[in-house]
Amino acid sequence: MRHVILALAFSVVALTVGATPSAGTCTSIHAIDGCSSISNTGTQVDISGNQSTAPGKATDGASTSNIVRPAPPAPKPKPAPKPEPTLDPTGTVCFAQQCSAGVAPTPQPVVYPEVAVADLVSFRPHAAAVSGEPTGVGVVGMPTNILAAASTHDLRGELLGYPVLVRFVPQAYIFDFGDGTTITSVTGGTSWAALRQAEFTPTATSHNYGARGNYRVTISVRYGASVLFDDTLWRQVNGQVRSAVAGYDVRVVTASTALVDKTCIERPRGPGC
Repeated sequence: MRHVILALAFSVVALTVGATPSAGTCTSIHAIDGCSSISNTGTQVDISGNQSTAPGKATDGASTSNIVRPAPPAPKPKPAPKPEPTLDPTGTVCFAQQCSAGVAPTPQPVVYPEVAVADLVSFRPHAAAVSGEPTGVGVVGMPTNILAAASTHDLRGELLGYPVLVRFVPQAYIFDFGDGTTITSVTGGTSWAALRQAEFTPTATSHNYGARGNYRVTISVRYGASVLFDDTLWRQVNGQVRSAVAGYDVRVVTASTALVDKTCIERPRGPGC
């Protein structure tokens, strides 16, 4: 009777444990409670078990736990840095991913043509304004002071298919005194008053006539030129551009020692006129 009751009791245990493996098949899962073996002889149920080490403890300092733990989760990737705002070619503030589709192409610089003096044929610089001292009169053998006034000036127009601004700067003056004598001067001359000199004093642009008569003085100006297209760069043109000729009439008379009360202009038939 004792054997029957014990057998029944252990039968209940066997049914409850159910999945407990037999000796020799102990796994890491069962190692937590120690490995046990169950045998049934038909008259009794024998249960035995042992645990040589505590779960998760190593006798030699190393972990001998057979428990399979899940791997730690992989670290989350760091978020990409936020793009810095930039300016597109139109000056609009945007981000790289937003601007890539709307970026305007870089404009190519315009290459303007080289300009020669011959290309400026349609641009005529100003003629000089001519005067003399004494006004309209000269004395044989004495300096007649001839003056030419010219200044820097700009002309607008079209050149080689482009709008252009041409600047003319006076560089030289060609004086033809009408008696076969010509000179080239870098200045248009200076009046006696500006030089603080007496009348009939020689100057850089004065001339002594050798005979009485009427003479036609002509003067032209040689200009240096530079051009400005639709940008901020002035381009110098090699060579010079010559202006139109400007004229001035001089009546040359002889001088006498007679005292007169009027000039030859005021009294053309006076002594010495």
